[in-house]
Amino acid sequence: MEKKNIFLGKIEKKGCYVNDGKYGWFLSYNKNNYKIPEWISPEKFDLETAQKYIEYKEKMKTMYETKKEPPKESEEEITDASEEEAMEKFKNKLSGVNKK
Repeated sequence: MEKKNIFLGKIEKKGCYVNDGKYGWFLSYNKNNYKIPEWISPEKFDLETAQKYIEYKEKMKTMYETKKEPPKESEEEITDASEEEAMEKFKNKLSGVNKK
């Protein structure tokens, strides 16, 4: 089995590679490795996509590294919400995450 290393180009004067590793494809940049999801074809991965993916992963990393206060539990009694209401609340939470 042959391992593949694909040079994509340079981002800020540092090489960016797509590598075939033991656990699947990953992106290598600035001495950091970023796992490429299985649903993305590594052959279609270009430099622009890699740069956006790295920015996204770094943003997520800083977001989870900062200590956040645990959410305060409301004093209201928890009631059984309908499935539709629960789905609406979930969608609202997701839309709030995407805006940041």
